[in-house]
Amino acid sequence: MQKLLLVFCVLGLALAPFPYVADAEDKKVVLASLYWPPYTGQELPAEGASTRVVRQAFKAMGYELEIRFFPWSRAIDEFVNDPEIDGYFPEYPGRENQFSYSEIIGESSLGFAKLKKREIQWTTMDDLESYLIGTVRGYLNTPEFDSMVTKGRIRTDEAVSDIFNLRKVVAGRVDMGVVDSNTFNYLLLNDYLLYSHRHDLHVMQKLMGVLSLHVCFRKDMHGESLRKVLDEGLTHVSFQKIQREYIERYFSLD
Repeated sequence: MQKLLLVFCVLGLALAPFPYVADAEDKKVVLASLYWPPYTGQELPAEGASTRVVRQAFKAMGYELEIRFFPWSRAIDEFVNDPEIDGYFPEYPGRENQFSYSEIIGESSLGFAKLKKREIQWTTMDDLESYLIGTVRGYLNTPEFDSMVTKGRIRTDEAVSDIFNLRKVVAGRVDMGVVDSNTFNYLLLNDYLLYSHRHDLHVMQKLMGVLSLHVCFRKDMHGESLRKVLDEGLTHVSFQKIQREYIERYFSLD
């Protein structure tokens, strides 16, 4: 009987499942993004302020982060169609019905750039109906603004990037252009054409709003798992502190 019991014990140990140990690939996250200084960009220090936030959050959870950069509309398409890409960022609120949103990874002050010589005042969105406004293809803006565009109440002219949107403002092809204020400051100093007009352009004091930035994942088991990992990692970092210090160090106009 003792020998038989010993045999069963040995067999039990042999057949028992070993604890699962995640390999290196399981600890690697691939996200799609774009060139959108100071938040993301392959040429930027640490690939941008928002990238630094996300990378530190994943690192706190033992994960490695890889970023693949594309034009914005393509970044979303690549994420949707390529199973190797786990998510994309940074995204404004507005696509929650399509994707699973992380907690906040940054903030964006969204306003209108215009020529200083143009006399434009606005208080409500209704005041914008008489202007042609430049936007960037694929970008979300504020829900109210986008709703009025969809209804045809606000006229827009799309550009492929923030740089070309601002160049349209300079050329007078649009009355003003939607832009993040930090992005505006960077491009004004780093794009040769915009730099030559740096004294002619400004972002209007009244903003459309300060919008939160997020990472978007698929609404499936894997996507939800990574979102939870990132959300937990974000409790160990301060996106406000990282973004503020990053902009002060690399993007100060002083």
